[in-house]
Amino acid sequence: MILSKKHPSREFAKDRLKTVLLSERMDCSAQMLIMMQNDLIQAVGKYIPVDTQHIKFRFVPETHTLEAVIPVLHAQEKKQDL
Repeated sequence: MILSKKHPSREFAKDRLKTVLLSERMDCSAQMLIMMQNDLIQAVGKYIPVDTQHIKFRFVPETHTLEAVIPVLHAQEKKQDL
């Protein structure tokens, strides 16, 4: 979960609510969902640079799938962020 600089408490609460709702839909604990998301981000980030501020997860009930949108950074963008 990444926080906005403008309204960190509002963004944190919004992200937390999304996580709780997603965990309920997936029938797993919110903490387990957060651990799974972090593991996915670390696994992908191990091989390619990712934009951690724009990662999104959602549960698709129709297909019973977890959808992860993990934007990839170009090598130049990665250097600028460091």
